[in-house]
Amino acid sequence: MEFDIYINGRCNRNDDLYFLKILRNYEEPKEKVDYKYIFSDKRLKLVNELIPKAICEQATKEFDLQCHLMHWVRRNLLNGNDAPVRPFNTLNILEKTKESNFRSSCWVHAVVLNEVFLSFGFRSRMVRCLPLDLRPIDCHCVTLCYSNDYQKWIVYDSAMGTIYTNKDKVPLSLREMRYLLITQQEIKMPFVLHRTSQNLRWYLIKNMIRFQSYQTSCFNMEENEIEQTIFCLNPAKYQLEDKIVIDRGNKVYIKNVYNEDDFWGVESGENNV
Repeated sequence: MEFDIYINGRCNRNDDLYFLKILRNYEEPKEKVDYKYIFSDKRLKLVNELIPKAICEQATKEFDLQCHLMHWVRRNLLNGNDAPVRPFNTLNILEKTKESNFRSSCWVHAVVLNEVFLSFGFRSRMVRCLPLDLRPIDCHCVTLCYSNDYQKWIVYDSAMGTIYTNKDKVPLSLREMRYLLITQQEIKMPFVLHRTSQNLRWYLIKNMIRFQSYQTSCFNMEENEIEQTIFCLNPAKYQLEDKIVIDRGNKVYIKNVYNEDDFWGVESGENNV
C-alpha cells in the first residue's frame, strides 16, 4: 500500500503531524462511556465454526490466538475498496469473497475481525480512526480487543495484517499509539515490510485526530438491527454538536466525547475501554 507525500500539491505529511500535535489535548473527565458486547447471537456460533481448529491448537496463549485469528481474516479477505455488501456481516462477506472476489476495505476487515473475536467470547469493537476533515474521503478502521495476557486493549489491523508495538515489542492500544506518534517515538509493525511501515506511519498520523466507535459491539452491527449510539472522541479544540442521523431509515445517535479516559476507559477487564 502506497501513500502520497503530497495531496493536491498543497499539503504534505508534516502538515498532518502539525495538526495532530495542535489537537493533542483533551478536556477533563465528564462521564464514563459504557460499552456493551453481545456474545449470545446464534449467528456468532456460525462464524466460530468457520475457524479451523488448528488455529486454536497452535495458540499457546490468548494473545497468540488473537493474532492467529487476525491473520486468518487477513488470508480470507481480498484487499480492495469495493462498496460494502449487504447484509454487512462476516457470513455474507466471506461468501461474496468466494463467489465474486469481493474486495474488502479496512472497514470490512475491522468488522469481520470484530465478529470473529466476539465469536470466541473476546471483548472487542471496531474503531474508526478519522482525519481532521469532517467529510473525509479516507480514514482507517481497526479492531480493538482486550488481552488478559497484557491487561490492556490491543490494536489489531487486519487490513494491514499487523499489530503495533513499542520499541520493547509490547503491543499497543490506540491511545498509546496516538501518544507515540505525537511524540515521534518508534512504533514497530510486525509482519509489515519496512518501506510499507514508513508510509503506514504517516497514514496513521493523518487518521489519529478523532475516533468513533459503536456503543454496542455485536454481530451485524452495521445493519442497525438494534438502536445504536456512536461515541466520538474529539480533541478539546474540536467541538461538535451531538446529533441524530438516519441510516437507511434507522436512527443512529452520535454522541461526542472530549476526554480520552471517558472514551478509552481504564486498562482493565471491565466492560469499558
